[in-house]
Amino acid sequence: MQDYFKGKVLIIDDSESILFLLESILSPFFEVTSFTRAKKAFESFNNKFDLVIVDLMMPEMSGIEFIKLLRKKTEFKHIPIVVLTAKYNTEEEIAKLFDLGVNDYIQKPFLSAELLARIKTHAKMKKLNEELMEANKKLQYIASHDELTKVYNRSAIFNFLENEILRLKRSKTKLVAMMFDIDNFKKLNDTYGHQTGDYVLYRVVSLVKQTVREVDLIGRYGGDEFLIILPHTEIKKAMDIADRILKKINREKFKYNNTSLKVTLSLGLSEILTDDNIDRFIERVDNALYEAKKTGRNCMKIK
Repeated sequence: MQDYFKGKVLIIDDSESILFLLESILSPFFEVTSFTRAKKAFESFNNKFDLVIVDLMMPEMSGIEFIKLLRKKTEFKHIPIVVLTAKYNTEEEIAKLFDLGVNDYIQKPFLSAELLARIKTHAKMKKLNEELMEANKKLQYIASHDELTKVYNRSAIFNFLENEILRLKRSKTKLVAMMFDIDNFKKLNDTYGHQTGDYVLYRVVSLVKQTVREVDLIGRYGGDEFLIILPHTEIKKAMDIADRILKKINREKFKYNNTSLKVTLSLGLSEILTDDNIDRFIERVDNALYEAKKTGRNCMKIK
């Protein structure tokens, strides 16, 4: 099988002779697992299957019941289902099967070549869809993340902040924003070059990510300035986090191309106010950062 991957097919049919026939047709091209009972097949089901072939008329659990249960599971909705049945179904009944999430309908007796061609097509389409979904995820990541530091970019972090502000106005909970930048970063770039500057940016952000909580969001505001959103957080807790960040950066030994570097940060913090919009809130955080820079750097200020 040169143009098809070795996919995994699940067959459910209470007829041993049909199972044997299907396995003989499909096994040269697919890894085949078969069950004579739909209930047992459902209990053993996992996300590794690339396609399901199911009979409609079976004891204990019918094919329709199996399809309904499978399609309720979000993680299995992308797996193609092919109905294979000896029962005569009206056009209306067949249409209902497709409404339930069936991808194809084949009536017994069937032509082996036609069945194989259809199964190959559905399995290949699933693989192509998965590749497309993966490509879309990568594109979404690229569109929302800073290439160098791997945190959110300016547009994405602002979207998160706007959503948080709207949510907080409904729930009345607390939120703090923190902005930091690297002290004397332009001088560091001019002295040691942009590669060194890139190393410092990446390393600093990595250390900050290790220090904040999983719920906190970090984004690159611009240049060497970064914005951190701390949801469900009061200013005292945010100050503790900022203090840990300052201490972690001060303890770190930055070294690039055998050159030791002294790196410190300045941080500005502010807690959201009831009547704040995003512009006022960011301006206040930015002013706090400016005050930290003006009063000696390597410190935090609150507005």
